[in-house]
Amino acid sequence: MESQHTEQNVIYVKEVVVEKATRPDFMKPNSGLTIAILTTALCCLPFGIIAIMRASKVNRLWDAGYYKEADRYASSAKRWSIAGIIIGFIINTAIFILAFFTSVIADALENSNFQYQSTYYESTYDDWYDDDYDIDHGDVDDDYDEYYY
Repeated sequence: MESQHTEQNVIYVKEVVVEKATRPDFMKPNSGLTIAILTTALCCLPFGIIAIMRASKVNRLWDAGYYKEADRYASSAKRWSIAGIIIGFIINTAIFILAFFTSVIADALENSNFQYQSTYYESTYDDWYDDDYDIDHGDVDDDYDEYYY
């Protein structure tokens, strides 16, 4: 005896029940928008912009009933803000140190004993006819005619 096995198309329908989310026991998370704006303005622009984008979604998600997502976005905004503050502090400190040492080196070069002295004196047309020029350069003769005789 042979048993004949026939396959049948079976459709399984799963019933999905959507329940309105109930408010969790914990409070609404702080979005961190203030620190994100301060990070953008004072520390590090790219990190601050990402933090603002994350923080701005927190209230909308909370009001829509996505409480875990709202909490996740709030903590993400805080992490981006803190990272921006740290990166901004490192960059600003490096710029300050570079500017300080540049000014110290420039001041040291300016006050060093090395002096460039030029032996060339550029005289103007007025110097030849100025009596003070003759006296300053050791020529006590004030007579103009002796230059040509």
